[in-house]
Parts: sequence; structure tokens; C-alpha cells
Amino acid sequence: MEAGKTTISTAFALYAKNYVKNVVLFDADINSHVGKSIGMDKIELGDRIEELRKIF
Repeated sequence: MEAGKTTISTAFALYAKNYVKNVVLFDADINSHVGKSIGMDKIELGDRIEELRKIF
């Protein structure tokens, strides 16, 4: 049974993207699916650390 956490998180992130410059969405679930739901490949956080430093 799914609780809809990914669906709600994804919907909120896509909504927020209309109002702010950057949105960071972390999927800490062992069965992560957020990337698929927004059309992205799985990205390891360590691979993007320099990009995140520029944002924050």
C-alpha cells in the first residue's frame, strides 16, 4: 500500500518551482522514485556537491 508521499512531495516541488528560483528535492526513501516522477535520472548527492554549493 502506497501512502502518496512521493506524489505529494513531487507535486509540491513542481508547484514551488513556479515561485522560487531553485528547488531542492531529496528522496531519502530506500525505494526512491522522485527522480522518475519528475523525469530525471538518479543522481548521487556527492556528484552534485559543487553545484549545490553555488546555490546555497
